[in-house]
Amino acid sequence: MRAGEAWQLEWIDVDFVKRTILITLEKGSNPRIFKFSGKLIEMLLQLKVGGRNRSGGIFGYGSLHSLRRTFER
Repeated sequence: MRAGEAWQLEWIDVDFVKRTILITLEKGSNPRIFKFSGKLIEMLLQLKVGGRNRSGGIFGYGSLHSLRRTFER
């Protein structure tokens, strides 16, 4: 998953029952469905319970640059 795709993820893109994430378009690519593990479900649920971002986005970062810097560390 590209950083821009992760940054754009919203909770409506996550299906916890099917264990899938719908990845929206970036750079003209086709939408993709990403399957994820039980461990990632737990991590996502912790983010959701924390509720840092009220806009519907998962990560709650102010900019894509902030998200990239976080994952570079």
